[in-house]
Amino acid sequence: MARGGGRNSDGCHRYLSRRVFQSCAIGSLLPVLDLEIPARGAGVYEEMTMMENRVFDSLRRPVCALVAVLATSVVLTGSAWAEDEKTQPPMPAPEPVPVEKPDPKQTPTDGLKEVKTESGLKYWDIKVGEGPMPEPTSKVSVHYSGWFIDGKLFASSVKSGEPMTLRLNQFIKGWGEGVSTMKVGGKRRLEIPYELAYGEKGKPPTIPPKAPLIFEVELLSIVPPPKQTSIEGIQPVTTPSGLKYWDIKVGDGAIPQPTSQVTVHYSGWLTDGTLFDSSVQNGQPLTLGLNRFVTGWSEGVGTMKVGGKRRLEVPYELAYGEAGRPPTIPPKAALIFEVELLAIK
Repeated sequence: MARGGGRNSDGCHRYLSRRVFQSCAIGSLLPVLDLEIPARGAGVYEEMTMMENRVFDSLRRPVCALVAVLATSVVLTGSAWAEDEKTQPPMPAPEPVPVEKPDPKQTPTDGLKEVKTESGLKYWDIKVGEGPMPEPTSKVSVHYSGWFIDGKLFASSVKSGEPMTLRLNQFIKGWGEGVSTMKVGGKRRLEIPYELAYGEKGKPPTIPPKAPLIFEVELLSIVPPPKQTSIEGIQPVTTPSGLKYWDIKVGDGAIPQPTSQVTVHYSGWLTDGTLFDSSVQNGQPLTLGLNRFVTGWSEGVGTMKVGGKRRLEVPYELAYGEAGRPPTIPPKAALIFEVELLAIK
């Protein structure tokens, strides 16, 4: 018995070591499951097998239940996440990071013909265009770059990627002269003496005093100036204030009140025919309170009907007076307008 008991006892220890306590998790669960470890002795293998079955049978139900709960939670969470993904607005695309363009380089003039005008302007045609030439008051769209004599860049539409559009007579003199003989599609290098640029004072802080400038200009497009409508055969009307007007077309709509907001298309010229402003050329009507125009304009438009078009000759006393509005309107300048009344608010 002693030998058999020893064998059974050793077998019990080996069995417990191999089958039960090799798993820390199961070993720790024995007290919780309130299982009694059998004493050493005969039938220990049968007892241990029965105990093992009881342990795993006891664990099966709670573990299966736990697995079911976890699986259901995952499914529900996944469904809610998927539904939430449907209802959430899409993530905005990341904004592109602007890439700094390098400074444009000056085009070599080797082999190009130099032209010097009487004013002192020099130019080289890098490329001769094939389109029309601008008039002095044409609106031109250009790409350009400007440098000082030392090669330092001070402005460039090429670098910004946005062409510049301006009436030709609004540029500095050298630029206006240089571009006026170009054709659309052409590209020209200009060397402008300071007298034809920003003069003795310059344009601080960008342009120093007496600074000659270098430009490369590409002429992209032209919007020609509007022409004055012939008034031959139309009877003029002169008001007590001295305003004169001609009805090119009589409208059939309402007449504005002194404080009405009026929408108009207009063009304005000096008496020598120089265009100084035009919503027609800009492609954008003007909307403004009638009492905010110059006196002669307000009086002339104040008796028009919507749909009408009228030519106004405004004496300087009813326009910008003795001082004018330099540099666009000279002192004591009489003005000519053509106005089309589009709408009243």
